[in-house]
Amino acid sequence: MNLFDRENQWRFSSIAQRKKVGPLEGEDQSIAELMDLHPELEPFWALGEGSASPQEVDGGIVNPFVHLMFHLQVQNQIEKEYPPEVKMAFLRLVEQGLSDHDALHAIIGVFADIAFRATRRAQTFDETEYVSSLSRLTVG
Repeated sequence: MNLFDRENQWRFSSIAQRKKVGPLEGEDQSIAELMDLHPELEPFWALGEGSASPQEVDGGIVNPFVHLMFHLQVQNQIEKEYPPEVKMAFLRLVEQGLSDHDALHAIIGVFADIAFRATRRAQTFDETEYVSSLSRLTVG
C-alpha cells in the first residue's frame, strides 16, 4: 500500500470527522492524536485530497497530509526502536531540553530531507545516511 495515496488522504479526512464523535482505535487513534497536536491543520482535513497540497499555515507553506504522515512514520520508528538510532536521537534531544514534539519535529526534518532528496532523484531512501544524520543531531 502506498501511504501517500488518495485513499489515505480521504482516510485522514474521515478520521478528523470521526474523532469529534468519540475515541478511535489503533492507528486511526494515533493519527487523531497527531491531528490534535496540530490544530492549525484542522481546516485542511475536510479537503480530502486537497490536504495533500501545500497550504499556507502560520506564515509558512506546509503540506498537512505529508507532515502528518512523516509524524506517523517517525513516531512508529521511535516506538519500534527501528532503526534504534531514532529513539536514541529522540531521547538525546529531549535530554538536551526539547519538548517531545519539538524533538519529533527535529527528527522529521532529517527524515523528510532524505526522503524528498531520494524522491527527486528517483532513488530509494538511504537508511545509512538517515542513521548517520541522526547520530549528529543535537539542539543548537
